[in-house]
Amino acid sequence: MVKPKLIEILKESLEEELIVQRDKIIGNRPYQRSSRIKRWGYTIRKYIITPLGI
Repeated sequence: MVKPKLIEILKESLEEELIVQRDKIIGNRPYQRSSRIKRWGYTIRKYIITPLGI
């Protein structure tokens, strides 16, 4: 049984790593927690909402 706290830490670091990788591909500034939500919002709009034409 893995402790919930450990899962939370793993989730955080994985999320961070995914964002770092995505920024490398897109060519954005290095990962910054403060702008994470803004960038995710942009990504969601670009890849989900725009293709649907909403």
